[in-house]
Amino acid sequence: MKEMESSEKFPTNIAELITKAIGSAPKEVRSPIPFYDFMERIAREPKFYLRDVFQLFYDMVYYYVRKILGQQINPNLPQIPPQYDLSRLLVKGCDNPFFADRIFAERFIDLVNSFKRRTSQNHLILFEGPPGSGKSTFLNNLTQKVEEFTQLPDGAVYKTYWRIDIAAIHSEGTPYSVFNGEERDQLQEHLQISNEELRSRKSIDFSCPRHDHPILQIPKNIRQTILDGLIPDKKFKDKLFNDTEYEWVLRDVPCNICQSLYSVMLDRLKEPTKVLSMIYARRAVFKRLFGVGISVFNPSDPINEEPFVNKFMEDALRYLLRTDNIDFTFSDLSFTNNGIYALMDIKENNLERLFRLHGIISDGIHKVGLVEERIKSLFLGLVNPEDKIHFEGVKSFQDRIIYVRTPYVLDYKTEVEIYKDKFGEHVETRFLPGVLQNFAKIIISSRVNKNSTTMKQWISQPGKYQKFLDQNLVLLKILLYSWDIPEWLDEEDLKKLDSQLLSQILKESADEGFQGISGRHSIQLLGEFLEQFPNDTKQITMDKVVDFFLQSNIKEAKGIPEDFIPLLSNTYDYKVVQEVKESLYDFNQEEIENRIGNYLYAINFDIGETVKSPYTGDEIEVSEDYFKAFEMVMLGTNSSTLERKKFRREMSQTYVNTTLAQEIQVESRSLKETTQFKKLYSRYIKYLKENSIAPYSGNQNFRRALLDFKAPAFSNYDEKTKRDIRFLVSNLKNKFGYSTDGAIEIANYVLENRLENKFLGL
Repeated sequence: MKEMESSEKFPTNIAELITKAIGSAPKEVRSPIPFYDFMERIAREPKFYLRDVFQLFYDMVYYYVRKILGQQINPNLPQIPPQYDLSRLLVKGCDNPFFADRIFAERFIDLVNSFKRRTSQNHLILFEGPPGSGKSTFLNNLTQKVEEFTQLPDGAVYKTYWRIDIAAIHSEGTPYSVFNGEERDQLQEHLQISNEELRSRKSIDFSCPRHDHPILQIPKNIRQTILDGLIPDKKFKDKLFNDTEYEWVLRDVPCNICQSLYSVMLDRLKEPTKVLSMIYARRAVFKRLFGVGISVFNPSDPINEEPFVNKFMEDALRYLLRTDNIDFTFSDLSFTNNGIYALMDIKENNLERLFRLHGIISDGIHKVGLVEERIKSLFLGLVNPEDKIHFEGVKSFQDRIIYVRTPYVLDYKTEVEIYKDKFGEHVETRFLPGVLQNFAKIIISSRVNKNSTTMKQWISQPGKYQKFLDQNLVLLKILLYSWDIPEWLDEEDLKKLDSQLLSQILKESADEGFQGISGRHSIQLLGEFLEQFPNDTKQITMDKVVDFFLQSNIKEAKGIPEDFIPLLSNTYDYKVVQEVKESLYDFNQEEIENRIGNYLYAINFDIGETVKSPYTGDEIEVSEDYFKAFEMVMLGTNSSTLERKKFRREMSQTYVNTTLAQEIQVESRSLKETTQFKKLYSRYIKYLKENSIAPYSGNQNFRRALLDFKAPAFSNYDEKTKRDIRFLVSNLKNKFGYSTDGAIEIANYVLENRLENKFLGL
């Protein structure tokens, strides 16, 4: 009785619900397109309908990948170069995400761009990385996205589909009527079909087993002439006939089965147009599960050396066309012709598969019995550095393999994204802002090389950064790999950091990330660290992270430079000091902008003159004291008269020659939009922020009020103190992501230790 009551609660229209759900899902349209209709589509959209696997892969990547243009957040810092966001390709919708840092993303995009130039065709592309670098995850996700893309309207790629009209082959018009009874019986036996089915069959349908593009069925010697008359787009035709990207359209030939069939049918029908009318275009299927379009082999997977034979189709065609010239035999490599053939690791059986690919990679030809099978696939593979010894000595392979290095992550921001994926988004909230990022920096410091010629040439006087830079400049290199330009770099070194220098630094990364703490071990270490604070409601501080690494016995931690962690702590202290200063900073923006505008106008007049600024309407008495008051903010209170006059002269020249003559008069910018104004404003703000903490440093009453912020006692303090603390806590929360408790803790940490004195003069 209870079971009956329970079942009655379920909807009675389950079938209807399922039908509705299936109906709302995107449908895969695979109806064959008649050859001449397909040619009309080529005429309208040749770029879309003339694609092989390399063009498809290129389009797939740029369908998912987003290029982020660089921004100049701070006018005093170099512009951030463009980067590629691979998250839609390798993270979103993937069961096991692969997080690509900036360095790997650029390598991968360089590879993809080479597909347009065809410099990667007839090559084996090996993604080389140490165990634990995530390369298997990368390849799994990549092939998944290829499969998904080919199911989308934008991802259609077409193959040859034959639909042989039996009536057209036999002039009598009755299917198989030319066979006598004995022949029909033999045919039925071979095909294992009933007499009724035999008589009702109107056509023999099958796909080209090698997935040839339909355009290849046009005889090679007339292909260009037909396409020239078919496609109206002259610009595309120039590319089609002259660019290496489209060489295959005019050069490639159909498989032996299609060639034989075309030849025999031409002999029977006499006219090529009648043969072509039995050819259709059908969307190719990419299904890794069935090894069609995509085949991925693990080292332990058995090797299949036997050719595939479709006896049913071979017998049907031979009986129908009365010929012995059709052998429906092909290799397993045909399943991924114009598709993806991937080896998970080059060892065990995959090593044998690699050598089997030798002739195909070199010449694109594979022998199946006496038949030459032409194969054009995207060959991918994964390899550990130690496994290269098995094939590196083979000279013919040396110029046929393209290595794409897939090391451990070298971008600390990406490492944090991995932590958040494994431990949940909330893991970052267990740390004070910036502390989890420092955990990642320590991990990455074990992965980078300790000697960089380019870095040492750039920072010629590292002693001036002794509070921030380790001996081998590893920390600065790690920051650059994430394009995180530290504020403590001086103007001279910032000017040197151009695109050429950055490119040289990034080139050195090609040999990094193959040692140190692996990706898997990094996750394990963070898990062990978090277990130390199972029920701790307080956020984890930098001190806790430092103690963990200094007291641990991690074997790979030997790769962490000895002075790295103490100096990383210094940079953290500098960061939080700047955050507290900025959170205490409360100055009038309009007033600062007016001071800068008045100064830039006044420096063009002589001492003693009284002028009216066109930017503010203020009257200015031009004097040495007027200039000095502004220039001491820019250069510091200890600046000399000579330094101030030099600065004034440079500012005047820039104002007259660039700001006024070019940006204002030619480009019609307002003064506030000019480069010179923005730099002065940024510099002025920096000075004011540097001094914003002075009234509160050492102020015990302010610190007590800060610690009482959430207590009833807070109401007993004077209004100014309460207002300043509310302002401080609010800014730390809104600008830097602190919680209320975190804001109180970090502000107290800075004020109690008077950390601003630690960085005086910087």
